[in-house]
Amino acid sequence: MASGCGILYFCGMKLGKQNTSVFGPALIILAGIFWGSMGIFVRRLGTYGFSPIQIVCIRVVLAAVVFCVIQLVKDPKGFRISLRDIPLFLGLGLGSILFFTVCYFTAISMMTLSTAAILLYTSPIWIIWTFIIAGIGSILISHPADIVAKFAAAPSLPGLLDLSLLTALVTAVIPFLAYTLGLRHVEASKAGILATVEPMVATLIGIFVFSEPLTLMSGLGVLLILTAVVILNVFKK
Repeated sequence: MASGCGILYFCGMKLGKQNTSVFGPALIILAGIFWGSMGIFVRRLGTYGFSPIQIVCIRVVLAAVVFCVIQLVKDPKGFRISLRDIPLFLGLGLGSILFFTVCYFTAISMMTLSTAAILLYTSPIWIIWTFIIAGIGSILISHPADIVAKFAAAPSLPGLLDLSLLTALVTAVIPFLAYTLGLRHVEASKAGILATVEPMVATLIGIFVFSEPLTLMSGLGVLLILTAVVILNVFKK
C-alpha cells in the first residue's frame, strides 16, 4: 500500500495537464471514504490499551515518515521553508492536525461514529511539514515510553505494527494525498461537499461493523449526502 501512495501522487502530477473532470471528484470521494474509516482503526488500536492521544501519535508519526519518504523521492528541496512561515506550520501542525485529531479520536471512544463524524466535519489540507510538527507534538504529550511498553507487551507485535502502519496509510497518507491532488481539478467549495461522504461512511461503518443504531436523522443524512454527490457530478454549469 505504501507504493500505492507514491503511484497515486505521481499519477496525479502526470494527469495535471489532462482533462480530469472525473479523476478529481473521484480522488475527493476516495479521501472522504478513507477518512470515514478512522473509527475502525481507532477502536481496534484501543483494544491494545492505547489511549486516544497515543493512537494519534502512532498515526501522525508514521504518516510523517511516509510523507517524508515520498518527498525525498519526488524532490528533497521541498523540505525548505522560510523562517517567516514557521508560525503557520506550527499552527497547522499543532492545531489543525494534532489538536483536531486528539479531539476526534477521543470523541470516537465516547459516542457513535456517526455523531462524532458529523460534529467534527472539517476538511484539513495536507502540508508535508504539518505532519512532521504534529508528529513531534504528539510524541511530547502521549507518554512515548508507555507506547513502547504496550508494543512490547502485544500478543503479536508484527500484527500490531501492521495495524499501526495501515492506520497511518488509510486514515492519513492516502486520503490527504488524494484530497490535495483532487483540489487541483475541483473547486474547494465543491470538494468540501464531495468529501462529506466521510460522515456517511462513518455512519455505515458504525451500523454494520459496530452494531450502532440507525436513527431516522442518520438515515436522512446519508440520503442527503448521496443526493448532493450525485447532483454535483451530474449537473454542470
